[in-house]
Amino acid sequence: MTHRWHLPGLIASMIVRLAVRLVVLAVIIGLVAQFVPGIHVQGSFVSLLWIALIFSVFSWLAELLFPATRRAKHSRSAQAAHDPA
Repeated sequence: MTHRWHLPGLIASMIVRLAVRLVVLAVIIGLVAQFVPGIHVQGSFVSLLWIALIFSVFSWLAELLFPATRRAKHSRSAQAAHDPA
């Protein structure tokens, strides 16, 4: 049986995953700002979402500009999975 990709459903799924990741990252940034001295965030949760979005864009750009770091990270985790402890 072959599966046909339903493009609108796939795009909606990607948007939901992105939204969940941004909300989780915003919550983490808010918690870090609460508990780490010297880090302050002024504004509402919307401000935290903007910070999370900016952080995500810079992270994505860094992965595009420096692909070697991503490969090294994945190769280390794959190697650790294959090495017996």
